[in-house]
Amino acid sequence: AGHVAAVACPAFITGFDPELKGERICWPNATWFSHPETGRPWTNYTKCVNLYSMELHQFVNLVYVVGYAASIAAIVVSLCIFFYFKSLKCTRVSIHKNLFVSFLVNNVLWLVWTTVVTSNTRVLLLNPVWCQLLHVLMHYFLVSTYFWMLYVLMHYFLVSTYFWMLCEGLYLHTILVVTFVAEGRLLRFFLLLGWIFPVPPTALYATFRSLDVHAVRATLILVPLLGLHYLLTPFRPSSGSAMEKSYLILSAIVSSFQGLAVSLLFCFFNGEVVAVLRKKWRQRRLMTAPLCIYDPRPTYYKASLADGLTQVTAFNAAGDEDDVWPSLSPRPSPCASPSPQAYGGHKPHDPNKN
Repeated sequence: AGHVAAVACPAFITGFDPELKGERICWPNATWFSHPETGRPWTNYTKCVNLYSMELHQFVNLVYVVGYAASIAAIVVSLCIFFYFKSLKCTRVSIHKNLFVSFLVNNVLWLVWTTVVTSNTRVLLLNPVWCQLLHVLMHYFLVSTYFWMLYVLMHYFLVSTYFWMLCEGLYLHTILVVTFVAEGRLLRFFLLLGWIFPVPPTALYATFRSLDVHAVRATLILVPLLGLHYLLTPFRPSSGSAMEKSYLILSAIVSSFQGLAVSLLFCFFNGEVVAVLRKKWRQRRLMTAPLCIYDPRPTYYKASLADGLTQVTAFNAAGDEDDVWPSLSPRPSPCASPSPQAYGGHKPHDPNKN
């Protein structure tokens, strides 16, 4: 009684240094110190935090936020382009749309989960009833609260993203190997594969989730469905190792900026999309150009081979009709006066002058 007890820092908490010690105060009346806000016995684990590790994780979280925000912006623009231009409507683009939607929902849910749940230190400190209920529901897989639904949906759309990546590859393989493809039936199969098939792995992941084997099981479930770039980050280095910093930063960049990379490859760098955007831009410029009045009547010309060059002059009523031919182009616009260079260096003949 009346002493400060030292307890070992738990090694299973990310960011804690097991070599450091936490403190717990024992009062002279043989009772433990209670936190003034919660009224419950409290152990001071603040000294267990590895400051270097905390700064590293804060930087990694910042990379995630920036990457997911950039991916969301790019995906929203890409979806607007795909839905706006009807000429881009085809089976391949429909698969792109579903892939982009899965990326979009997954990225938004990650940002919501991070800002509402994991970053709320007051919730972690007070540990209210709803937070305890959430913890119980997460372990017993009772999907009945908003945050649990958010947690499950986040992983569901993460898995569906990988399934839609698989659909992209299957579609390319099908159109290259199979001569005649029923694209309507193929699209229905991809919709089933992309949105329904992720349900069983997500349910298994949520059912058998454990704090000790969380990373291993998630990796084993998702490895067959990941892109090739995920082969760089399947296994996490040990905490405190020299490779941990590089692993965390690389994993954050690969995961958060994946939506941006997909948008660039499948939308902004796509030849069809670029052609449609250029066409729309030219139409926009023509619509906003100054209004000019064109004379639709055909203009008649006759040829003169005096010096070996064809000189174009306006047709005179007194000339020979065998020398003339109609021009399919309209008369020059009155918005801009034609220069003599447009007529081979000679001014056009005015038929109103004698």
